[in-house]
Amino acid sequence: MNNPPQGYDKRRFQNCTSEDFDCNICTEVAKLPKQCQKCKKCFCGQCIDDWLKKSNQCPLRCERQHINNTFADKNLQKQYQNLNLKCVYCSQVFSIKIIEEHERECSLPKCQNFINCNNRIDANSGNSQLTKIDICSPECQFFLNILNHSSNQRNLYKEISNFMQRYYPNIDGNNGQIQSQQLAATKVTMPQPSLQNPFNMVFGSYNLTWDPNYIGSQIQIKNENFVLLKEQAYIFRSALTKQSFSQGIHYWEIEPDEKSENEMKIGVSLKNNFDFNTAFCDHQFGYAYYGIGQLRSGNNAQGQSYGMKFKSQGVLGVHLNMNLGTLSFALNGQFFGIAFSDNKLKQGPIYPAVAMLHCAGCKITYKSNIPPYFPK
Repeated sequence: MNNPPQGYDKRRFQNCTSEDFDCNICTEVAKLPKQCQKCKKCFCGQCIDDWLKKSNQCPLRCERQHINNTFADKNLQKQYQNLNLKCVYCSQVFSIKIIEEHERECSLPKCQNFINCNNRIDANSGNSQLTKIDICSPECQFFLNILNHSSNQRNLYKEISNFMQRYYPNIDGNNGQIQSQQLAATKVTMPQPSLQNPFNMVFGSYNLTWDPNYIGSQIQIKNENFVLLKEQAYIFRSALTKQSFSQGIHYWEIEPDEKSENEMKIGVSLKNNFDFNTAFCDHQFGYAYYGIGQLRSGNNAQGQSYGMKFKSQGVLGVHLNMNLGTLSFALNGQFFGIAFSDNKLKQGPIYPAVAMLHCAGCKITYKSNIPPYFPK
């Protein structure tokens, strides 16, 4: 019986056209590739290891000592590391360098409050404080219980009281007892939340939404976090979010509409009172990565080369570290390095922003899990 393929299914790739990366055993794109330095053929690490358990030669009859753990051709090795492929779980595109790590995390079940916390559940963590395995933290369990009791003030008060006593026993310095008379005298008013968008910020996780007051003409907002521009004119028009940042470290992702015909300028603006029928980064208060592979700040004509071209495919990660005053970007999991370092980026308010031209669109999503390659 033939063993199942160890390599990556070719249909998952966006940019793999060379057969140099095909495993000569399973015929898929090689995973953890090894190469025979004599015949120059490539193999999945697992495929060739299993083969050599039964033979002292590679499939093309080269001696086993010729098998190397990497490509002999450094350019070929670099090309392999630049491959991008879809995750089998979420269908987002990532670099082959980090796809294994991402899929290990992505395979875990989602927390019931995933839309706010973006956390997944590791069944091996054994968090005995939680009553359900599909809730990642006491905060999420508390929040979901609040949603269930939001129309009943007595139950809501009881839920808050129980949570405070359990997780913050020293809150009042009185052996963990909450001042019930004070709490009872406090009238609690809860909004009627929607599970799709309960609050602008819940336990440190933002819901970024575009502001209809901060967009250029002809830009349409769809589903709050998606903006679309489609017109005959070739004029950059900007869009800013309702939410701004005043401190801390933040990460969000921009996913372009697949029908986008023009590159966007993506980044942040320090102001929200300018002409939105211009690109925010044309001004000194704007900082952006331009999808033609350049940076823009205070200039609409030229900028430093940075990253790679980005228009209608993939996911662009934006990382704002207000502690360091840095703005960085990554495309499909490939970190481009720090784009801007400026003390102005340490002071809020700072608004996530995009500028679009002619026919373009994108979705914005705040992420609480920050990829490890961004500066801390």
